[in-house]
Amino acid sequence: MMTFSQPTENTPSAPGTETSTATSSPVLVTASDAAPTPSPPAVDLVPPARTARVQVVRQPETDESGADEDGEGAEEEDPAAGLLDGVAEDAEDIDLIHLRLTNSTLSSLDLPRFANLKRLSLRQNTLSKLPFETFSRLGAGRLEELDLYDNGVGDGELEGLRGLGELETLDLSFNKIRSLTPSSRAHKHKHKHHHHHDHPPRPASPSAASPPPSSDAAAPTSSSDPLPPSDAPAPLTSEPPVQLTLAQQQQVEREDKTAPVPTEAQAQAQAEPLAPLRSLKTLYLVQNKITHITGLSHLGGTLRSLELGGNRIRKIEGLENLVNLEELWLGKNKITRLEGLATLRSLRILSMQSNRVTKLENLSSLKNLRELYLSHNGLERLEGLEGVTELTTLDVGSNKIAKIEGIAHLKKLQEFWANNNRIPTLVDLPSQLAVLPELETVYLEGNPAQTDDRANYRRKVILELPRVRQVDATFVR
Repeated sequence: MMTFSQPTENTPSAPGTETSTATSSPVLVTASDAAPTPSPPAVDLVPPARTARVQVVRQPETDESGADEDGEGAEEEDPAAGLLDGVAEDAEDIDLIHLRLTNSTLSSLDLPRFANLKRLSLRQNTLSKLPFETFSRLGAGRLEELDLYDNGVGDGELEGLRGLGELETLDLSFNKIRSLTPSSRAHKHKHKHHHHHDHPPRPASPSAASPPPSSDAAAPTSSSDPLPPSDAPAPLTSEPPVQLTLAQQQQVEREDKTAPVPTEAQAQAQAEPLAPLRSLKTLYLVQNKITHITGLSHLGGTLRSLELGGNRIRKIEGLENLVNLEELWLGKNKITRLEGLATLRSLRILSMQSNRVTKLENLSSLKNLRELYLSHNGLERLEGLEGVTELTTLDVGSNKIAKIEGIAHLKKLQEFWANNNRIPTLVDLPSQLAVLPELETVYLEGNPAQTDDRANYRRKVILELPRVRQVDATFVR
C-alpha cells in the first residue's frame, strides 16, 4: 500500500487530528538529473511485481556531467528520460516526486502502459493541466489514488479526471485552482476559437477588400515625400464591421454544421470536472485560490472527507448533497457564519479554525458530530451546542469568550480547549466541567484566570476537577 500523507489545512490547537499512515517496502528507482547519457536505472523488483511500489527519487547533482568550467558542453537532460525503464508493467504503486515533470515530459513516460496501476504520486512537479489522453487511461481507468500536491494545475484543466471512475483519493492541494466549475463564458470562448481558427483570413479593413488604386493615384515612395499637415484630422481608431463574401459565409456555415457536438458526459465534465468520479471518498483542495464551494453536488453518494483549508472562501455553501460527508476541514478561510450544514447529518469532524465566525449557531442537525474546532475566530459566547451531545472534543481557544457556560450537557466531552480567551475566574468549573464524567483534558491557560493568579491557578483547577488527567500541557500526577 502507498503511504499517503494527508496535508492539513491548519494545525489544530487540539490533538486528535493526525492521520495514520501505512508503511511499505518500496522498490527504489534512482535517477540522477545530471547524468550526461541517461541509462536505464537499476530496478530491484520484489516478487510478486504486482505488489511492488516503485519510487523515483532525485539525487543531488554530481561533477561528472561532462560540462566544462563555463558550463558548456552538456546538453539539457529530459527529466523523464529513463525514469521508468525496466519497471514491470504490472506495478501497482508509482511515486514520481520533485522531478520537474511537465505535461510534455510526463506523456513521454507512457504511464497508461501500467495497466494494474492503483496509486500514482506526482507531487512537487510542474504540471499545469491533466490531459485526457494521459490521465483518463491510468491503470486502465481503475486508478484509486492520485496525488498532484504542489504543481501548477489551474482552472478548466481537469479534463483527464473524466475517465477515472474508480478513483477514491484525489489530492489537488497547493495548485492554482480558483473554481471547480469553470465559467461558461470561458468554455464558450474556447469552443468558438477551436472551431473557427481555420476560417479563411478576413480582410483587415474595407480598403483591403477594395480594388487596387489606379496608376494615377499618388502615394509616397520615399522618406523625402511631404508629410501630411500637422492639423490633419487623426484617423479613426475603430473600423466598420467587415462584410464576409458569400463564399466565406457559406464556408463558416458548413464548418458550424459539421463541428462535433459535445456529448452529455463531456458537457458535464466541463461544467463539473469532478462529477465523473463516482467512487471518490477523499478530496484535498488545500491552499488553492477557491472563493466559492461549487462543483461537488455529484459526489454526495461517496465523499467522506473534504479539505478546503487555506483558500478564499467566505461562505459555507454547495454542500447540500454531501449527505455522507464525515469530515469537513475549512480552516484558514474568511468564513463569517456557521451555515449550510443542515444536511450533513453524518458529519463527525468540523474544523473551522482561523476564520471570522462570531457566533456558535446552526449546529443542531449535526447529531453525530464528535470533534468541533473553532479556535482563532471571534466567538464571544459558548452557546448553540444543545444538539451536539456526541461531542468528545471542543476547541474554542483564542477567541473572545468571557464565561464558561452552555456545555454542562455534553456528557461525552473528553477534551475542552478554551485557552487564550477572556475568562476572568474559575467560578464556573463546578457547574460546567466537574459534572462531565469523561472529561480528561482542560486547557485554560492564557485567560485572566491564569495570568492574574499564576501561583494558585493550576492547584485550583485540579481541586475543582479531580478526575481530569491533564491541565494545559502538563499531566496531573
